[in-house]
Amino acid sequence: VLISNKLLVINFIINIIIKNIAPNFSPSTRPYLLEFLPSNKELINKISSIQGGNRGFGENSGALLIIKSNLNYYYPNERRIPMFDCGLFTMNLLYALHFCQLGACVLNGSLSEEQEIDLKNVVNINDNEIIASILSVVNIPDDETIKIACSFRRKPDDIIDIN
Repeated sequence: VLISNKLLVINFIINIIIKNIAPNFSPSTRPYLLEFLPSNKELINKISSIQGGNRGFGENSGALLIIKSNLNYYYPNERRIPMFDCGLFTMNLLYALHFCQLGACVLNGSLSEEQEIDLKNVVNINDNEIIASILSVVNIPDDETIKIACSFRRKPDDIIDIN
């Protein structure tokens, strides 16, 4: 569970992003961010159960952040851009959270139609908004060692095709 000073850090990071970074982007690159605080553990558990991909650690979430985008800012031919914008936003938010010694795990926002409707109803998300991802945020104790998975690195020639 997040301790109170870590909550202040989350609020600070979010306010910095929303007030200073987001206005510098065009409207089409402004994903929205919803914050769920630890005081509402029932809501966190409800959202976690709808998302379903957090078994084994979801109950330890100190906060959930839902990254979403408003489709009204996009033209029909830009249907993939909201997810791309939200992905860039999420990466930078993760860097900021980890820098502040907050652990965060990206939970997949690829929900079934039923899951999406349920989640939108629970947190009052408009129909014109899409959910890109959900972040589970926890406090990392100073004395805890974190193990990071090491992925196999492919050779550049295996992934680059030059014509």
